[in-house]
Amino acid sequence: MTAAQPVAVAAAPLPTRPGGLTKLADFSRSRSHELPGVIALAAIAALEIVGAQFILLSDRINVEGIAVITEGRWQPELDVGLAGIFLPIVIVAWLLGKRRPVRVLFMIAIWFALLNVVALTVAVLGTINLHLGSVGGATLLADAGFIWISNVVIFALWYWSIDAGGPHLRGTAQARRPDFLFSQQRHEVTGWDRWVPGFHDYLHAAFVISLTFHSAGAEVLSARAKYVNMVQAVVSVTTLLLIVAKAMATLSGV
Repeated sequence: MTAAQPVAVAAAPLPTRPGGLTKLADFSRSRSHELPGVIALAAIAALEIVGAQFILLSDRINVEGIAVITEGRWQPELDVGLAGIFLPIVIVAWLLGKRRPVRVLFMIAIWFALLNVVALTVAVLGTINLHLGSVGGATLLADAGFIWISNVVIFALWYWSIDAGGPHLRGTAQARRPDFLFSQQRHEVTGWDRWVPGFHDYLHAAFVISLTFHSAGAEVLSARAKYVNMVQAVVSVTTLLLIVAKAMATLSGV
């Protein structure tokens, strides 16, 4: 009778640690919901920095002519708005995955940015009759374009931040009551199952509202969204109908 031969047992494979690319992919996936908002907030911060200086330069050119720039008489100042102050804090909180601070800072910065756009609109209206000739008409058009672009970006970020509880809850079981209803979310529309709106959808909605004064493709549901929608439409009407109309009349010599 022979002795039993020992049976070799294969060792269990050691757990592999995720590589750098895997970690980077996981990090990007976990931060992807807030990334468009961080980029939009950076755009708002840039618009706030440029905004006040742009309007002041426009008024100087209207009074003194283009020589203000060509002769070096214009010295721009760095005036960082609230969005610019909050932006580094938001970026750090976003990198650390702190969603609540990001959301709170977003809302504070957006509200102050809204007030800034309204203030710029009032400032331009206050000097609208001082813009004379071709230079005055051109500066008015430039002011109107700047205000209109700021209007679209700021309201798009606001809509994106609040709809259904924000981007981190939207499309999940914890989502809150929606503020907007997009066409793709209707049950009778086929091929869009589990569709969740992204920042570009809210940017499109804000663009359409600013251009046509009504929401197309996104139905406004909640009371707060309707109130802010009205503010956006008023700013847009003021920009397009009053400032642009005055600029065109000035350019034509009326």
